Amino acid sequence: MCDWGSPKDLEHALETDWNSTADHRVRREVIKSVCADLTPVAQSAVMYCAQAVVLSKGLPVGDGVLEALPFMYNRYDGLGGGPVGDELSVVARICGVAADTAVLLRSLGKQQDVELMLPRRGGQHCPECIDL
Repeated sequence: MCDWGSPKDLEHALETDWNSTADHRVRREVIKSVCADLTPVAQSAVMYCAQAVVLSKGLPVGDGVLEALPFMYNRYDGLGGGPVGDELSVVARICGVAADTAVLLRSLGKQQDVELMLPRRGGQHCPECIDL
């Protein structure tokens, strides 16, 4: 629901979605710590991609799926490592935008989907894919 590469967006999402009955001081400290260093967040995304690749072996999926899976959570701006910009496969760029759009559209509706995706242009997502 947020651009995890933006400390401000991530902080807002954690503040909004985290159990409000948790100890406020501990909650603030954890959120501040997570948002101060996004490296572990990026590393967890790489782990999800690796798990997807392992799980896909033995499934009857096409070459495009196998091409995109290792990079589904890679960012166009390179935050988190891996291929950057146009080095990221076209399939992975399109799938990343499609996946985020599907979640936002179902959860918030078209207007908020557009409002949340446009600022991710050139950062989290490929500018051409966002434009489309």
